[in-house]
Amino acid sequence: MPSTAKLLFDLTLTTGLFVGGAWLAAEFSQPAKAGTQAAAIEGVEAVASVSDTSHLVLDVRGVRNSVGKLVVLVFADEDAYRAYDFERAVGYQELQARPEALLVSFPDLKSGPYAITVFHDENQDYDLNMNGDLPLEGYGTSGAKGPYDTPSFQDASVKADKVRMQIYYLN
Repeated sequence: MPSTAKLLFDLTLTTGLFVGGAWLAAEFSQPAKAGTQAAAIEGVEAVASVSDTSHLVLDVRGVRNSVGKLVVLVFADEDAYRAYDFERAVGYQELQARPEALLVSFPDLKSGPYAITVFHDENQDYDLNMNGDLPLEGYGTSGAKGPYDTPSFQDASVKADKVRMQIYYLN
């Protein structure tokens, strides 16, 4: 099992790559394949209403406030995911942060596998702000088992369906 220092180093490296790429992605045109929509949901019944989807739908939970934006990236390629190459993301969406559950739909993404990353850019500077080695803003990755887990593409991979994403805050 990796040490806490190794996990924090991996987390810091991952978030640095992620944020830098998010900034670059915002500076350039968004991928044509993004085709996304976002909607707030009221509860579990609303989530169940999209369970028969034939495309990728994210159910994002754990956002601590409505300040700033959530940045969502979907990767279909292991190399792009590992390098956080945002120009090769097959889905990209920015949406207003809200503490209630959020649905993010990618109707053009019908199969998979996909690895998904999300971060809560509270101050909208396209940077995951840090306090030393710890992020001050929330983040999440598909397949992560906790806030210090950085899953491989295989472990993060999901098929097009409804996927629950958890946002983690370390402060």
